[in-house]
Amino acid sequence: MRWVAAFLLSLIVLVWYLSGALQPPRRSTEPVTGTLPRVASLKPSSKADPVPESAQPRCVRIGWIDTQQKAEALIAAVPLLRHWEPVVSEVVRELPPLHWVIIPPQPREIALRQFRDIQRRGIDSYLVTEGEYRNAISLGLFESLASARTVLEEKNVRISMRY
Repeated sequence: MRWVAAFLLSLIVLVWYLSGALQPPRRSTEPVTGTLPRVASLKPSSKADPVPESAQPRCVRIGWIDTQQKAEALIAAVPLLRHWEPVVSEVVRELPPLHWVIIPPQPREIALRQFRDIQRRGIDSYLVTEGEYRNAISLGLFESLASARTVLEEKNVRISMRY
């Protein structure tokens, strides 16, 4: 059986080799011009002067930096930015109001008990641990009032909304 496989493999290799040897070599159909192909395209064109690199416009926007001092410190810390002569400008953009759905603050023990109960019911919530709403239970921030009300109806929990 090995001899049959070796014979067939040899036959396939022989046919493949002979089929390539019997074909005439391929010749280019391009006319002979006396130059190597595509060398003429490598020569610089004298018609159009290239634009100097310093005159090419560049625009890079780095956002969400709290103060101008922090932006200038960033420019000083990154050497690549200093070569571009960066300009620090403030962009004021009004964001849509967010509707915060919360269970009002309560004494810590009651808030923890209610938070655990809500978590057991499978409601995604977070306990506020700092600030004015300490020990309140947050059910999320929503861009639309309709979404916030939908969450209120779905969760069926005594909740207040803060804007």
